[in-house]
Amino acid sequence: MVGPEPHPSVCERALRHPARAALVCLLLTVLLTWPLAARLGSALPAGAGDLWQNLWNFWWWDLALREGVTPYWTPYFFHPHGADLSLHTHSPLNMLVFARLADPQTAYGLCVLASTWLSAFGAVLLAREVTGSARAGLVAGLVFAFFPNRLEQTLEHLNLFSTQFLPLMLWALLGLVQRGGWRWVIGLAAFTAGNALCDWQLAMMGTALMAVIVLVAFVRPMRPRLPLVRDLALAGGLAVSLALPAAWPLLRSMTSGVSYQKPRVERGVDLAFLLRPHFHHPLWGRFTETAYREHRVNPSAGFTSYLGVAPLLLAGVAVARRRKGTALWGGIFLGSLLLSLGAHARFEGRLLEGVTLPFAWLEDLPLLSVLRVANRLLLPAGLALALLAALGFAGLRRSPDRKFALVLGAVVLDYLWLPYPMREHTPSPLYAMLRDGGPQGAVLDIPLTASPGAVGSLRAQLVHGRPIAGGYVSVPSRATLEAIAREPALLDLYGFAPRLEHPIDRVRLRALGFGVVLLHKDRRADWVPPTGEPTPFLGLDRLGEMPAASFDLARERLEAACGAPFYEDERVAAFRLAPDP
Repeated sequence: MVGPEPHPSVCERALRHPARAALVCLLLTVLLTWPLAARLGSALPAGAGDLWQNLWNFWWWDLALREGVTPYWTPYFFHPHGADLSLHTHSPLNMLVFARLADPQTAYGLCVLASTWLSAFGAVLLAREVTGSARAGLVAGLVFAFFPNRLEQTLEHLNLFSTQFLPLMLWALLGLVQRGGWRWVIGLAAFTAGNALCDWQLAMMGTALMAVIVLVAFVRPMRPRLPLVRDLALAGGLAVSLALPAAWPLLRSMTSGVSYQKPRVERGVDLAFLLRPHFHHPLWGRFTETAYREHRVNPSAGFTSYLGVAPLLLAGVAVARRRKGTALWGGIFLGSLLLSLGAHARFEGRLLEGVTLPFAWLEDLPLLSVLRVANRLLLPAGLALALLAALGFAGLRRSPDRKFALVLGAVVLDYLWLPYPMREHTPSPLYAMLRDGGPQGAVLDIPLTASPGAVGSLRAQLVHGRPIAGGYVSVPSRATLEAIAREPALLDLYGFAPRLEHPIDRVRLRALGFGVVLLHKDRRADWVPPTGEPTPFLGLDRLGEMPAASFDLARERLEAACGAPFYEDERVAAFRLAPDP
């Protein structure tokens, strides 16, 4: 740790008090994500597929906690067989804190605000430990919390944007390797467990960051090595004890021989976008939007990779002034950035398969292979860049408060993402009708899938609350898919281009417990949204479509078996399988 400034300014003295620094971080969070705080519960972040999966997680965990059942298995997916959720993406800590606190829509928004606030505050504490400057700490907090890649993750990836424990964990680790004591042992254990309980991939990234710092601490020890080993072992053991109850279902499935690895994908960061401002900037985003739309690696959240001119300039100051700690954090930044490029380089959307990068080595390593989407490694790169920016600010020879304000303003202007992208959620009135009455029984959605394309069914289930025939599990079990394959009445309807080789077996579907079939008209390939409906923010809202011919045949078969729909609007038609009341 670098010593504090010898003649602190007014802002430096004010920010040294942790409560004041936390309050500033909270105000920045509310302002720089506006109007999220004002629209909690009435609108959602403008994400797509995984947004609905996470909302469903809140809904299911609330139900499971109220009923006292395990959240790692559900009867609400893949009726009548149910679904194993041990390999599903849960983010258990967020579920335990927020699922019972509010409805899913409000809970998700609260998670965005809480994690952004605490990510900023954690980076403040970490950077202050590294630089000795409270003002440099706020620079780091601003860079890390509002790093464009992280902020875009908030649109739909609850597990990945819950980064608040990463800086807190490293802050506690630095305290432990430099000074020791029970306070740092317990803090390191709690923050490490919290990071793991937000996301197992964040746990792997955090462990790698800690390993680098511990290695440096052993090469250049600030404490005797034996007590340091003892404290690290105690903290590690306590962290494992705290995280193990939530991790046990996952570990049990992984060790049972079940495939836990999803297919590999080439989704590294595009080199051309590292210095291309993000497209939602209120001033110059319109100049880069076309490039993002045409050459973006993937339209889902997390592929904005802008590093920022102001943070990079501050990092350059740190390098030029040879600030203590620059080599460590610069190495972490460059290493994470290199890995985030993926197995092969990409430029302007074009994959350069002849250029193989280090990420390719991870794909064949046990456990590390789950880091299959390389762009996620921009998150630790963002934290390292925040530390470099803090070191750069601390290295400025003369830094009165007006210069501090200019630096903060430059970072804010660089990263500005206003207004925060929101979307309205106006479900069909049919779903509330099914929740309150209507034909009894489970719901069979068409298209019937087990892919991210099932999120339309999840959106409906959040309202009607009935078991459904499909579902979206992060890593679906083979047993689930085999159960569908063994049931001809379901197999004939399965997929975006279902077989539809036989008439709909209404009797068999009723025997399986289904009462309603929902034909999602908005999943037909040539469906046109109603006039005036806003364009999806990321251009990805329909994760799979039924060919028009398949859709029309499915409707024909439904009307032959069930008669006319008992409800129909622009998006959905509902058919009765259960006996008439």
